[in-house]
Amino acid sequence: MQVSRRSFLVGSAASIGVAALPAPVRAAERGAISPAQLRADLDLFQRAYEAVHPGLLRYLPPGGFTKRMTDAKKWAERDRSLSDLYVMLARLTASVRCGHSHPNPYNQGRAARAALFSGRDRMPFAFRWINGQMVVTGARGKSAAIRAGTRITSVDGVATRTLLAAMLPLARADGSNDAKRIAQLGIAGKDRYAAFDIFRPMLFPLHGSGTVRLQTISPTGEERALELPALTEEEVQAARPAEDAPLDWAFDIRNDGVGLLTMGDWTTYRSKWDWKAFLDAAVDRLVDERARGLIIDIRGNEGGTECGWHLLERLVANDLALPRFNKKVRYRSLPAELSPRLDTWDERFRNWGPAAEGPDSQGFYRLMRANADQEKISPRGRRFGGKVAVLIDASCSSATFQFANAISRQGIATLVGEPTGGNRRGINGDAYFFVRLPETGLEVDLPIVGIFSAEPQPDAGIIPDRLVHQTAKDIAQGRDRQLAAALSLVDGRS
Repeated sequence: MQVSRRSFLVGSAASIGVAALPAPVRAAERGAISPAQLRADLDLFQRAYEAVHPGLLRYLPPGGFTKRMTDAKKWAERDRSLSDLYVMLARLTASVRCGHSHPNPYNQGRAARAALFSGRDRMPFAFRWINGQMVVTGARGKSAAIRAGTRITSVDGVATRTLLAAMLPLARADGSNDAKRIAQLGIAGKDRYAAFDIFRPMLFPLHGSGTVRLQTISPTGEERALELPALTEEEVQAARPAEDAPLDWAFDIRNDGVGLLTMGDWTTYRSKWDWKAFLDAAVDRLVDERARGLIIDIRGNEGGTECGWHLLERLVANDLALPRFNKKVRYRSLPAELSPRLDTWDERFRNWGPAAEGPDSQGFYRLMRANADQEKISPRGRRFGGKVAVLIDASCSSATFQFANAISRQGIATLVGEPTGGNRRGINGDAYFFVRLPETGLEVDLPIVGIFSAEPQPDAGIIPDRLVHQTAKDIAQGRDRQLAAALSLVDGRS
């Protein structure tokens, strides 16, 4: 089944002059989106989600989404700013508990991006949350590094635990998988439009000096106050590879005869790089050099193209049945009044025709051709038959979740690390509309296809076979205990 986490770019993220901004955005920057404008955009958002979104009743009770919209329209009874509305849209979409529903920063228009995301307010370091603590993992952009393993206890006078608690209701994830929400609110070194960067200045007033004031605890326990230059989004992006560059993958066979394949991203649609040839060459080398084992590291990888299936074809000895899911939509033909406001990349999504069978008793149409997606993995080429371990964490959702799910059910490799994102009950995705809100110029992603497990499943991600958590001390010492556990498994020592 094809599940992708696509981020479609709309134009350049460069700042543009105020004179070039559309009138609604100029008004929003003055904190003057009127109640009439707010209601109009919220009404459109509600109609689109209630008509199209296949996951409104996965986790919300009947009428639950309507109740949230009623509360939002009461909130809209006075003037609000553009950032106020952006936060409200994030809160509403997060309440659906769908990892693909959000006001996608990549898909905002140039004017909205300039108004919302162009400040000097990006964090000058990367970090992850460990047991509710913000732990520095390295430098970001060209900023000076804080020592890895340092704990940040407050940012601009706000306790980091308070920041996390305020942002969790805005974070996108599937079902009750809060581990994914927490992981999403960390910042990797090359993250673009990191959720923490976006929400912090919208939720908490900044002191306006272009710096961030930090209270820190070093790995040795020393408490210290720091004030560091903040970054802009442009400075963060300058450190990223070009969109059409080869993916940030690496493969080598270690001196101990264990292959290590690192794949931090499966978003292949922008790249002209032949990733399939890369994977085949890696497996060929494993076979030729008689490697003792293979470790596949997909930590930090949200998904994209289902690259894992191409790799599994070289690892399985017999046909591998994939977990069964049913694909459903809420409509056969998109309501005519919504069509002008919903963009997409494939006009066939507006009318499924006979491919959508139904409706059933719950109002769903079953996508017949989609449910004929790949159901098994068949062996291809020379097989690598050594032991295999896969490193996973809460970032793994969408395609990387499906990869971990297939491995978990079939036992063809050992999963090591932390529970995944995604959800065993299924997710929403595959195809999308982009809801364009005309009064304010904002956009909200709207997944079209509901992917439902064919068998009852828990409301959870995938639990690894070997549960291994990283600690702040590990980060400070540069120790990867998850990789060490995987090495001991494939090397036959445990």
